[in-house]
Amino acid sequence: MKSFELLKSPIKSIGDKKEYRLIKLKNNIKALLISPAKIDAAADPLAAINLSVRVGSFDEDKIEGLAHFLEHMFFRGSEEFPKDDEMHDFAQNNGGFSNAWTSDETTEYFVSVVEDKFQEAVCRLSDMLISPLMLKSSMNQERELVDSEFHQLAKHSYLHKDQVMKLFLNQKHPVSKFNVGNLVTLKENVNDDELHEALMKLRKKYTADKMGICLQSNRSLDDLQEIVIEKFSEISNNLEEDDEEWRELSWHEIPTEDFYSKLIFVKPTDNETSLTLTWILPPVKMFYKCKPLAYIGLIFSNTEDGGIINYLKDLKLINSLNFDFTRRTCHTQVQLFVDLTKEGYEEINFILETILSYLK
Repeated sequence: MKSFELLKSPIKSIGDKKEYRLIKLKNNIKALLISPAKIDAAADPLAAINLSVRVGSFDEDKIEGLAHFLEHMFFRGSEEFPKDDEMHDFAQNNGGFSNAWTSDETTEYFVSVVEDKFQEAVCRLSDMLISPLMLKSSMNQERELVDSEFHQLAKHSYLHKDQVMKLFLNQKHPVSKFNVGNLVTLKENVNDDELHEALMKLRKKYTADKMGICLQSNRSLDDLQEIVIEKFSEISNNLEEDDEEWRELSWHEIPTEDFYSKLIFVKPTDNETSLTLTWILPPVKMFYKCKPLAYIGLIFSNTEDGGIINYLKDLKLINSLNFDFTRRTCHTQVQLFVDLTKEGYEEINFILETILSYLK
């Protein structure tokens, strides 16, 4: 079997002088390779790798925060590189950094290093995915780190508001769950044997058909292609369909009736006085070329005459207004964050009427 398939190259702007090549490995990993048009020793001294895995907190079974915890555990050594935090230390000692983050449906891993250490970084990342140690003895320290991240987030009212809103979403859908994780969900509610078993089960979802990788280096496209084929072709594949029941829910089944009828008050963790509006809408990922929500966001962020921001600021009702959205395969969550003045808090109904009128 051929080791890769050459796919159509991405469209690039006229001013973009880099070269691109998109390939699909025999195990269905798609790899985007990026190289300067002319190999130049004076080019960007850092090479970079980004690996995206289509596994996130929605893939958890019962243990909330497990996907985030799994992301942490991948950095606790592999068979070829068994040292704890080997990737972090290697990247930092070679002019770059490594990091990762977990979202609802994906987990992303980032690595950058100086150019001459690029191939070694790729080796470490691939081994981290193919043969992670996942030692039970490493779990306690990583739980503490996850819990520390949770407490940092808990200082901000955003997490509190987000968790309260989840109470008004369909509890059969994983979007209603707590996805950060802390010592309650990862220690008090589960024993170590159960947690380790759940980790290994979730790790099996890290299959090649759910992965995409991007490599950028001052090497030629042929060199990058050879590296990615050698290091990532052996990741196991699994083309079975996910059978979770929640995937059958339509987007309009996610919010409950109370979601549409309640004005919720949340005590802030600081001096914040704000208003947040949330909409649950159909998925929009298929419209990525025309970006309808980005367009609506630009209308809301207009600070010229006729824009809602200046109108409400002139009335001394708001300090700022920001539009944001989260695209998911099953639905889209749109939010409008309004920082209120003291006068604005007394005029919430008027502000709501103004926002809805502006939308209309």
